[in-house]
Amino acid sequence: SKNPIVIYNPIDYITQPMDRNSQQIHIWFVGRLVPLKWVDLLLQALAKIQKRYRTCTIVGTGSEEQKLQQLVKDLDIVDRITFVWADDRIHRLHRFDILVNPSYQEGVPTTVIEALMAKCIVVATDVGGTKEISDQEDLILVEKGNDESIVQWLLLAFDHTVSSGKSYSRVMKNFGVEQSIEKYKKIITQK
Repeated sequence: SKNPIVIYNPIDYITQPMDRNSQQIHIWFVGRLVPLKWVDLLLQALAKIQKRYRTCTIVGTGSEEQKLQQLVKDLDIVDRITFVWADDRIHRLHRFDILVNPSYQEGVPTTVIEALMAKCIVVATDVGGTKEISDQEDLILVEKGNDESIVQWLLLAFDHTVSSGKSYSRVMKNFGVEQSIEKYKKIITQK
């Protein structure tokens, strides 16, 4: 076809998004705890700004789990970081304000989409198809491997310089189940 239609894998986000205006900023990371996710960069960034956020929850497991837990101790941020299993991440999304996805490599990251559907602000490395998700201000793309860039954008998010929820309509349109079904129907019924 000369005019291809892109249909992303749909995401069935079932938790109602919440509007946030809390003064206590809650940060989270969701993913495998493996080297290419660069969670250590996130922890190093948080150590530099530890007085400015309330908590960070690391949701996931993997080969780097013990190493990251030791890094948290070494950085003296144990009271701010919680590690949890990834069993019900969808139901956790509405509890957090900012997702940080510091990955070295991605396709089109599901957790970034889910976070934007939950009206979270996202700070993510500009890799793979991440920039295809949204062009709104609540998806902040940073240079990979740069914890200073993560620090800079987190501080702007903390100061409410960036507004959450701007990408909600776009991600629902491009990644929601109902919208994807309609796109498939349109293709099937074309002559």
